[in-house]
Amino acid sequence: MGELPPDGEAWGEAVAELKGKRLNAVGFETLTERWARECRVLRLEPTGSSEPLPDASLAAVPLPTPATTRRAMAGGVAAPAPPRPGK
Repeated sequence: MGELPPDGEAWGEAVAELKGKRLNAVGFETLTERWARECRVLRLEPTGSSEPLPDASLAAVPLPTPATTRRAMAGGVAAPAPPRPGK
């Protein structure tokens, strides 16, 4: 990770990208000056080599569970929830 100095070209490019996503920021016109004065812009930098990305998804299949948020719809109306144990 490295900190970009406010007077550098990389800082300007990063802040332009960040500023475009802050549409509701207070003082939008002076946002870059405020960030240069009050904030740090950090950039993640790779270290060493990286493994090639997999061709397929690595997501695991969800485990079976009795918990659910969906119930069968009978005639377009949600079926009543089954009684809770002990009730």
